[in-house]
Amino acid sequence: MSETCLEGCAAKTQTVGFIPGVILFICFVAAIGAALGIVLTADKYYPSQSISSINTFTSTYVPSTSRNIISTSSVSRYITAAMITTPATTMKSGWSNTGSMNSTRYVHTASILANGKILVTGGQNFFEGVLNSAELYDSSSRIWTSTGSMISRRLFHAASLLSNGKVLVTGGRDSPNSFNSTELYDPSTGVWIRTSNMIYARSSHTASVLTNGRVLVAGGYNNSNSLSTAELYDPSTGIWTLTGNMNYARYVHTATVLTNGKVLIVGGYIYNNINSLSTTELYDSSTGVWTVTGNMNYARSSHTASVLANGKVLVVGGAGINGNSLSTAELYDPSTGIWTLTGNMNYVRSSHTASVLTNGKVLVSGGYVNGIRINSAELYDPSTGVWTVAASMKYVRNDHTASVLANGQVLIAGGLNGTDVLETTELYTP
Repeated sequence: MSETCLEGCAAKTQTVGFIPGVILFICFVAAIGAALGIVLTADKYYPSQSISSINTFTSTYVPSTSRNIISTSSVSRYITAAMITTPATTMKSGWSNTGSMNSTRYVHTASILANGKILVTGGQNFFEGVLNSAELYDSSSRIWTSTGSMISRRLFHAASLLSNGKVLVTGGRDSPNSFNSTELYDPSTGVWIRTSNMIYARSSHTASVLTNGRVLVAGGYNNSNSLSTAELYDPSTGIWTLTGNMNYARYVHTATVLTNGKVLIVGGYIYNNINSLSTTELYDSSTGVWTVTGNMNYARSSHTASVLANGKVLVVGGAGINGNSLSTAELYDPSTGIWTLTGNMNYVRSSHTASVLTNGKVLVSGGYVNGIRINSAELYDPSTGVWTVAASMKYVRNDHTASVLANGQVLIAGGLNGTDVLETTELYTP
């Protein structure tokens, strides 16, 4: 044969051999795709959001079918694992266990630091008594690690995250006496240092970070009586100064910073009186003056107060007349100063927690019901004023803490289950 004939025959042979090779390659890719839930299309895109594009291959996630669509205008390239993307997994709604704390504790504090970690301080348990230990929860590893211990043992204290990232701990008591000492935690070193003492010893008080960066401490118990005094801490000087007194002495109350910068004080107890208070009052940081605002419909202490997205304050449960736990909830409107009832919870409870979720709903969990600890949880929808029962926690508990993490989950830590103090912690996923 001539050289021209030989070259032509070779070319035909290569062409004939290439076609079945392509077919085999397509079949091979299709088989892999079927196993992985992937479909091949010829230059056709499903109407959905493209996740990635590599050369001539485009991986597109289709939420309705939970499959990936790959389209190509050429089959002469290789598909690698990097070209196949799968939809991100979502967290299952409900409760799940996470790492346990190093110490059992209740009536402690929990603060969300600027780095996203949770700092837990003090409290008490049945083995060590009142605690000065502190520990950190890392939501990325779900592990608790010990950090520097406080200088003083304390429970029924308050903890405030300052604008400089440090945490101010105030008062509390090392049974049986309340004290006026305060200290600062530096997350960059893990070390506590003393700062100046408050003017009055107090426990079961409130501490609120004002819009000007100062900390308002109000009320509490001072070993013999409930307090009406209030004082301000200036982080720039480390000095405490007195401000106006509240109109009512109280402890085991709540303090809420409103969207207008004022502080709303709600309910609480007066020492030696088994009945709770229905009175509420407002602190104006520009004048240092307290003014009485509308009374709640129900007297309560050991309740919770949460600022909703619409600026109203939701107050829930607590101990009412004669110490009986409540299921009632009511709303405070700062624009009118009036309280209105909203839907009742499905369960009565006090010494519980309330957390405003990223979707605007409020999660209430655990608590105390006339001698019994509970693990029930429920959700309040501000748009309807209705409570719905949520999944129950893994453990019954009261006097625990609840912290809303950056990922939207809620971390529940410690508490008392009636017979034991808990080191267990759990996460709620909305």
